[in-house]
Amino acid sequence: MPKFKNKLFLPLIVGLLATLFVGSSSLFYHELRQEHDEYVINEELENRVQSIKSIIEESLSDKFYLSKVIASYVGIHPNINQESFTEFTKEIYKISKKGLLSIQLVKDSIILYNYPEAGNEATVGVNVNTLLKDRSIIDYSRKNKTPLIIGPRILLQGKMGLVYRYPIVITNESDTTKNKLWGYSAIVVDLKDLFKEVNKFESENIHIGLISVNQSLSKNGYFYGDSSILNLNYKEVPIELPNDSWKLQVGIEDSTPLLFNEESLLIFFLLFSLLIGLLAALLTSSIFKTYQSNQALNRRNQLIRTQLNEKSAIILEIHHRIKNHFQMISSLNRIIYQNVENPEVKKAISDINNRIGTLATAYDQLNESNSFQSEMNVYIPTLAENLISSVAGDIKLDLTIEDINLNIKQTVSLGVIINEMIINSIKHGFPDQQTGTIKISLQIINHDVVLKYMEDGTGLPLNIFATYGESTGILLIQTFSEQLSGKIEQMNHLEWSGYQLSFPLA
Repeated sequence: MPKFKNKLFLPLIVGLLATLFVGSSSLFYHELRQEHDEYVINEELENRVQSIKSIIEESLSDKFYLSKVIASYVGIHPNINQESFTEFTKEIYKISKKGLLSIQLVKDSIILYNYPEAGNEATVGVNVNTLLKDRSIIDYSRKNKTPLIIGPRILLQGKMGLVYRYPIVITNESDTTKNKLWGYSAIVVDLKDLFKEVNKFESENIHIGLISVNQSLSKNGYFYGDSSILNLNYKEVPIELPNDSWKLQVGIEDSTPLLFNEESLLIFFLLFSLLIGLLAALLTSSIFKTYQSNQALNRRNQLIRTQLNEKSAIILEIHHRIKNHFQMISSLNRIIYQNVENPEVKKAISDINNRIGTLATAYDQLNESNSFQSEMNVYIPTLAENLISSVAGDIKLDLTIEDINLNIKQTVSLGVIINEMIINSIKHGFPDQQTGTIKISLQIINHDVVLKYMEDGTGLPLNIFATYGESTGILLIQTFSEQLSGKIEQMNHLEWSGYQLSFPLA
């Protein structure tokens, strides 16, 4: 009987000691892994807060720039009225409508005009000097002729927002020391609408808080988010603005539940060792290590998914901003076109806008694509029909476009080539509003993309690339054909003449 007790007691003691050793080692390893995971999370959090800061700064910078454009225009046309203000401002408003509540013109201290007028009637005629809580900022700006920001706070329109005002100075050519402050151009931002851009970064475990250090009247100083973010692992970066500074806080909450704490895990090991000894201790250690590995893997996978979604959103945002910049350049060109009388300058501006339109069409379709590729059977008809309808509406189009997807680089190059071919046909193939037909086909032959462009106008000159190689249109066609690693040839068949371009499908 004593021998039996010794034989039973020894494995239990060994199992207990083994369990204590393995348990303490596992807990130590658990702490090390936690420290490592916290380091990874902090590093990702740093990247996240910088990305969100960039989006906020770029969005506000775009809107502040629009205010400067309007101030420059009014500085040249100080006798502006509501009609001319609306005509000029509506083009500007289209460019950055998201988050924009209104565009204002303040003459002396009176809010004179709004665009759009609807929804902003309560602000017209308001004397900004009567808004006592803003008086010190306004006086400083008027004295030094500097931009200023009012808010964030509840605006006269009843929404949480801010107002950016840029001084309009009338220059005295004979004495620059007597330059007169005419008033301000103002951009009124709806913060709730603006931060819809930021919300795409938020998820169940990512939280964002934004504080105005100098002007916020919100609870605890927050005007976006709330103070609960202080209970999380968060990063903070400053955002500097005229007459104010903001604090951006981004926090991450670990959503992976812990099944065991240190005390319950140790008790579990002790009880298990009394039942099955050393084997139980070794098995428990194996199970615990597997659990830790799965927990770390799940956390990493969660971070990777969040990072991929973030990068995808940033890429689409970049292309969206490129498209907006094309629209801004095109709008400014149209304003210049309307004020220029020289026909040669008008023609040059028109050609530039056609090429800008070609690029904008490519990026517009890219914004609607999830694969970052453009569908040629949508892109080419849109490009050709828009160009023909705006320049030569009597020319017919005969299009045969296969279902081919190209990346953005190939799309832009091919779009410029087709744009120049159509423009050359309109100018030289169908002079004096002559009617005719343009045939365009795109298909895949032996792993190459083949473009055929033919028109039945007056015909192309022989050896066009050698004879007219220095003209802008032919030079662009050759240059972008080379960028496609393609081969372009002149073609003539009966009454038809044109080109054939073949390039490898990427």
